[in-house]
Amino acid sequence: MVEVIEGRMRLVFLDPPGEAIVSPGHSAVVLPDQPHYAEPIGAMRMCITFHDSLPG
Repeated sequence: MVEVIEGRMRLVFLDPPGEAIVSPGHSAVVLPDQPHYAEPIGAMRMCITFHDSLPG
């Protein structure tokens, strides 16, 4: 799970294609082996949490 603490970032998924803008209060899930990259939108701080199953 990707959570932004301050600021915003663009999370781009390559397969399947898509994107999300992640900001405080709006997290995103990246599945195992899902190709992706992140682009900060200005200054930001984030937290990444690894889970062994989908967060509930």
